[in-house]
Amino acid sequence: MPQTVRNQLRTNRMNARRPSIQLPLSQQHHRARANWARQHVRWNRAQWRNVLFSDESRFSLDFADRRRRVWRRRNERSTDCCIAQLNRYGGGSVMVWAGISYDHRTDLVIVNGNLNANRYCTEIVRPHVIPFIQRHGQQFIFQQDNARPHTARQTTLLLQQNNVNTLDWPARSPDMSPIEHLWDQLRRQVP
Repeated sequence: MPQTVRNQLRTNRMNARRPSIQLPLSQQHHRARANWARQHVRWNRAQWRNVLFSDESRFSLDFADRRRRVWRRRNERSTDCCIAQLNRYGGGSVMVWAGISYDHRTDLVIVNGNLNANRYCTEIVRPHVIPFIQRHGQQFIFQQDNARPHTARQTTLLLQQNNVNTLDWPARSPDMSPIEHLWDQLRRQVP
């Protein structure tokens, strides 16, 4: 019986594929992302070259092996039924932070333990972000997501005091940041 089902699915040009993983998005998230895209669609290459995209990422050795499959046709990767939503990581992990721009990159910073606003300011913003902006010019714009350490009053004040311009970022939009491709490449090489 299972083989008959698989044969029928293949006859209809469906193959077993890994589901895409993404954060669940509400209508408000969709609207915010669309508004952000409309505001920045006319930015030219020179403007995007001056954005330092930054993020933290956790690399976990105990992460699910992703053997689960979904049956889908070609070009159906982003269809709702082909996506597995995931919000958390398993144990045995290390967190890192980095920043990239078109022509530059920061050092890879290993973050031991949980990252709060105080640690974010003292271990990342002061030693890495501010010197980067000072070296490459005040025209640089610092992009960070809306994680609590990034939006905390302490972080906001530190960035303002050091004349660091920030790029507003819509909530739950990690897939819009190019640094996510870097994390994806690193994650593929971890095992």
